[in-house]
Amino acid sequence: MTSTANASAAGQITLGGDLKVNRLGYGAMRITGQGIWGPPSDVPTAVRVVQRAVELGVNFIDTADAYGPDVSEEIIAEALYPYPEGLVIATKGGFARSGPNKWEMVGQFPNAELPTAMAKARSSRTRLIEVQYDGSRLLGQELVLEIGTVREEEHK
Repeated sequence: MTSTANASAAGQITLGGDLKVNRLGYGAMRITGQGIWGPPSDVPTAVRVVQRAVELGVNFIDTADAYGPDVSEEIIAEALYPYPEGLVIATKGGFARSGPNKWEMVGQFPNAELPTAMAKARSSRTRLIEVQYDGSRLLGQELVLEIGTVREEEHK
């Protein structure tokens, strides 16, 4: 008898009070090229990896505009669009990329980049926005205001 693993076996977590996802998700940083820069050497395999993750019950995918840059969102869209019901794709900001293995803390959520990231992922709505920051360049209140502005723009 053969059984197939399913991400739901790990249980669920609730994000933000009302968004339930399987505890086991997929981090899309490594579907890019070497040094998290540019496309991977084998795009069709990267597409199949994302598709297989969802087939195995993954309903939460973490990405960022800095992955590639933009490459992970494009591969996710190629693999899964139109998106299955219940799939959550989270994006994040706070870092910029200037080359392979180079990360630069920008210290704020890049509001200007969110529409581009969403377009690359062929998404019209972001359920979860993650922000990376070092705490010295962005105060918590400023962070809330940045995210509030993005949410207001999404609902227009």
